[in-house]
Amino acid sequence: MVKVMATAMALVLAFLLAAGVGLSEGAVYKVGDAAGWTIMGSPNYTAWALSKKFEVGNTILFEYNKSFHNVLEVSKADYRSCNAASPIATFATGNDSITIKTTGHHYFICGIPGHCGGGQKVDIKISNRLCLLCSPFHLAHRLSFRLPCYLRSRWC
Repeated sequence: MVKVMATAMALVLAFLLAAGVGLSEGAVYKVGDAAGWTIMGSPNYTAWALSKKFEVGNTILFEYNKSFHNVLEVSKADYRSCNAASPIATFATGNDSITIKTTGHHYFICGIPGHCGGGQKVDIKISNRLCLLCSPFHLAHRLSFRLPCYLRSRWC
């Protein structure tokens, strides 16, 4: 019975993809949640990032006062040393949405002197783990419908 259901689900997925049904957009994560991107109140961005399960396609939203902060995407070495001299990318609108396109670590700091050293930095880690049995079901989840609980729990 489960094998028949899995085969049927695979056929439905293939049909939907052939029909041009797009993948749903990824989740949006506001850095720091209610606190946003700030040094006020000493938010713990490390704990915030560790509490999330980021995936490729997710959007990381930085909301902050652009008169006092910015967002720099930096290398691992620059993240560790809080070096803002050679960023990969610079964002300064106060409402920056960054869509994650690759797995691995994505390092962000505030480039205002003293802010990164004061903790205004975040490491967004995108896992590259793949569950081979789950991948068709993960795809189904990313489409706009859900599998019955008994199938999800049985396979994943």
